[in-house]
Amino acid sequence: MFSGLVLGAAITMVPLLGLAGALAMVFIAGLAATITNVLVVTTLQKGTPPELLGRTMSALMLCGVGLFPVSVTVIGFLIDTYGSRSFFFITGTTLLRAFCFGLTRRAIRTARDAEDPGTTPTRGGTVAE
Repeated sequence: MFSGLVLGAAITMVPLLGLAGALAMVFIAGLAATITNVLVVTTLQKGTPPELLGRTMSALMLCGVGLFPVSVTVIGFLIDTYGSRSFFFITGTTLLRAFCFGLTRRAIRTARDAEDPGTTPTRGGTVAE
């Protein structure tokens, strides 16, 4: 989940570094968001019983894609009211706090160490039995 901390830090720094620095931070945030998304979805899928996987992924997609029009409308009004600098700062620090909180949870820190049932641990990973 280190990538989540990188994501939050990069977004927080966007308004502070000028145009070239902002472009670099947005690029880094995009890379970190991709890695974070893969880790979060994989962890969610591994921790979900198979019979609930479709419903769980549907709920995740509703939150991530279905609510997008609502979220950009709200954020648009907030940016008009408070400016984009505060938007980047609030978003970045919220992400940093969320990932710091998540990293204080043992279940999240050790989620990558959990083995799938029906697999045998090997030196380089796992092998299905």
